[in-house]
Amino acid sequence: MSKFLTYEYRIYPNKKQKELILLTFKMCRYMYNTLLKEKADIFHQFVEYSNDCQKKGINLEEKIFSKKHKLSKIKDLKNLDKRYLKVDSLSLYSELSHLNRAFENFYSGRTKFPKYKKRKDKNTYTTSNVNENIRIGGKNKIRLPKLGYVKAVLHRKLPYNSKIKRAIIKEDKTGKYYVSFVLEVEKTDKKIEVKKEKIVGLDYKVGEIFVTSKGDTPKFGRPYKSALRKLRYLEKKLSLKEKFSKGYWNFIRKIRILHQKVSRKRKDFLHKLSDSLSKKYEYIGIEDISLKEIASKLSTGINVYETRYAGFIEMVKYKTCQKVVSIDKWFPSSKLCSKCGNKKKKLKLEQRIYKCSKCGLVIDRDENAAINIANESLRLLNRG
Repeated sequence: MSKFLTYEYRIYPNKKQKELILLTFKMCRYMYNTLLKEKADIFHQFVEYSNDCQKKGINLEEKIFSKKHKLSKIKDLKNLDKRYLKVDSLSLYSELSHLNRAFENFYSGRTKFPKYKKRKDKNTYTTSNVNENIRIGGKNKIRLPKLGYVKAVLHRKLPYNSKIKRAIIKEDKTGKYYVSFVLEVEKTDKKIEVKKEKIVGLDYKVGEIFVTSKGDTPKFGRPYKSALRKLRYLEKKLSLKEKFSKGYWNFIRKIRILHQKVSRKRKDFLHKLSDSLSKKYEYIGIEDISLKEIASKLSTGINVYETRYAGFIEMVKYKTCQKVVSIDKWFPSSKLCSKCGNKKKKLKLEQRIYKCSKCGLVIDRDENAAINIANESLRLLNRG
């Protein structure tokens, strides 16, 4: 069996490489929009054809319709514009696969009809690894198709026995470039006896990320809340500027940089926190919760979403090699006594201290829930 991981690195392309990356973004967008227009026309023609068949009482011949109406080949489209020949051909073919996936989601009812890509959208393109054309060369270089060797910050090594399947090159709003490797890693399913000391339970806590079954609570600095005052000041100044003027774009850039700083502070804190947990414990038990429900019930959207708890769990998963035990959200972790197992019938959200009427245990509500999550995780691991 194999699993897939994603590793992201910052890259520093030179002037020629930047021009080629920007051209690839542009041509991939053109390719996607061209194919989408053709596919949208075919779809609307099929709807009209099916309606006519229904009115006239004729059998709908889907095979004959599909033979007559076909998408243009990428080879033919590339001949129409010479700029297509300058960029990576695999990135153009990946746009077709993205479009097919978008239509599959539309036909299944998961999403709406696919939209055209705009200049304001994220600048990104995907390329595949064929004959080792994507690889790490040396200490601070990454080889990418058409670009050659690009300077990079390789802050961590790729996992042992991992294969690079795809590379996603992207540019953020402040003009910085990144590459994300999609890796395939072989997974070994060996049953190991889990000790109680090597497992920890995490219970979500509003504004403080989580509480562990050992009673530890990380001190979250809340970077967004601390930056709100400056953000409001910049947005007020922006509203006074003439739209699309030089001063307008200057303040847009300042706001983007501030948002990026907030995001990086939060991400850095969560990476360090998840790294310390993955090194200290073998298995981590979590409760499968819905942050939307918590935010709607408590009416504290900023306090819930600022912690980026879902992103933190994803970090923990890949750093512990998927050794995360997910507990069902209907498991009564807060109502159960962690000492004797007694279950309370009712427990209000205002009650932050858990008091057991049977054994007399007095403990913090979140810590009690974290201990129950750890015990349930241990039971599930030893059972299966």
